[in-house]
Amino acid sequence: MARLHVAFVAVALLWAVFLLNLVLPQIDLRVLGVVPRNPERLWAILTSPFLHGNWSHLISNSIPLFLFSWLVMRRSKGRFIAASGFIIVVGGLILWLIGRPALHIGASGWVFGLWGLIIADGWYERTPAAVLTSVLVALLYGGMVWGLLPQPTISFEAHLGGLVAGVFYSGLSHRNRRVARH
Repeated sequence: MARLHVAFVAVALLWAVFLLNLVLPQIDLRVLGVVPRNPERLWAILTSPFLHGNWSHLISNSIPLFLFSWLVMRRSKGRFIAASGFIIVVGGLILWLIGRPALHIGASGWVFGLWGLIIADGWYERTPAAVLTSVLVALLYGGMVWGLLPQPTISFEAHLGGLVAGVFYSGLSHRNRRVARH
């Protein structure tokens, strides 16, 4: 139950920021997004995942964020928190380095990172539960791969950065576990 609570809080935070932006129209929080290769905006890597352009954008990130958050926490809440921080920072840095010159907002990089982490966990962990979870996520959410293709109004660069960060985190965390066992 506590894991569902943490997943709910993660999504509730997105909604709270979005609703705050709606009730305070004089302050457009969306300007706190990532602007690639602008050193003065590097800090926006930490704010960008919590900002959304419209209801559709918010909802399309909320559902998979909730599900993937809960699945990552099958081991522990601490792993979800550490993985999320890693994905947001490393994925955000990748976006900052390779992104088109535009304002990038949204939790989709975080979502793609958790997606990649879950799928990679099946490969690295090789337990029946991890492999089954990985295969089910790949089958049910395999269409997300289309989000990695260039699209004019969607930050596929954030998707790619998040995915790379999530897979990398899975590899690092399993490498560290193997080293600790020997």
